[in-house]
Amino acid sequence: MNGKTAHKQKNVKCIILSTAGIVLIAAGLYALNRDLGGCMEILPYLAIGVGAGIFGHSVGASVNIRISGKYPKKAKRIEIEEKDERNAAIADKAKSKAFSMTLYVFGALLIAFALMNTDLIIIITLVLAYLFVTGSWFIICGNIKKKCNKTMNQKHNSNRVIK
Repeated sequence: MNGKTAHKQKNVKCIILSTAGIVLIAAGLYALNRDLGGCMEILPYLAIGVGAGIFGHSVGASVNIRISGKYPKKAKRIEIEEKDERNAAIADKAKSKAFSMTLYVFGALLIAFALMNTDLIIIITLVLAYLFVTGSWFIICGNIKKKCNKTMNQKHNSNRVIK
């Protein structure tokens, strides 16, 4: 498959997804004026949000495909930069900082909801989500440390000279 065919197939996929996003937005707007009752009242807002996300993502991808088709050298340079280890390290550091901030914000929200006398089920749900996130963080850190220690031990053992 040549490059132009791949670009056309990706672009068709983007057009289909953007159409689906528009349909979801329209369905959500139509459902806003209807009395759905009960837990279904949130459905129009959910459809609008998901539709807007799908539409925005697919339009952005379509623009990116068209630009990379017109300027293949720049597209190749951008692809190389995305795969560069330094940029990956910068992105990982930014994710780490954002995660740390999220823990503080999440904790503050928990306290605020508790002080506002919010329903107990909401507070318990937020606490469980907070514990899930922090527990996952501990497990992932432990797994990464095990891998690093295993790698370091293998390097240390391979550097030993047997007499």
